[in-house]
Amino acid sequence: MNDSSAFRPGDLEQHARLGIPPELLAPVARRVTDQQAREHLGVKHAGDLAGVLYARLDPETGNARGYRLRRDHPEIENGKPRDKYLSSVDRPALFFAPGAGPLLTNNAVTIIMLESEKSSLALTAAAVRIGRPVLAIATGGVWGWKGRKGKTMAADGARVDEKGALPDLDRLAWRDRDVVILFDANAATNPKVQAARRALATELMNRDARVRIAELPVEADINGPDDF
Repeated sequence: MNDSSAFRPGDLEQHARLGIPPELLAPVARRVTDQQAREHLGVKHAGDLAGVLYARLDPETGNARGYRLRRDHPEIENGKPRDKYLSSVDRPALFFAPGAGPLLTNNAVTIIMLESEKSSLALTAAAVRIGRPVLAIATGGVWGWKGRKGKTMAADGARVDEKGALPDLDRLAWRDRDVVILFDANAATNPKVQAARRALATELMNRDARVRIAELPVEADINGPDDF
């Protein structure tokens, strides 16, 4: 999206602590002001939307298909941040790290399904360091792999939204492919997250993938796979 000079030093330091180098981050993320965030997301929100914006780039063409914002200062509600992440109003899409294109149809490469962009980038960087390619895909939330995928005709002839698994899933070779679903640490205790995880596992097994579920340790300083 932009070069590393668009970030504050703290942005780069935060990602560097997760093992994410600037050259992996810069193509898919940039720092935005409140106004810039509103222009990219197309949402109405009363709070300050300044933060780091991640682009959902098409893994083959590199074109931006939507955005997801990690806000610097989300509102606090009942002691927890509210609307920490906001997505653009575009048609939903998955997040792929740079270099993912050639791996889409290579079923010898393991796919790891994650929630956040930072987790996708952190695991991609870790895989590069050990010389083992993986395709780390972020869903943008536990149900982010489903959503509005187009229009269809209702029984009365009206055009309505068609919802279901995102078309991005159709672009991947799943048959006999190893897939790991690695959601955030609260998957161990949150029934709603567990339900979303089971639904994703079922969807991918129906595509003939070999699906495993991994869990993070429940520790105070671990939220997502990027922290671990």
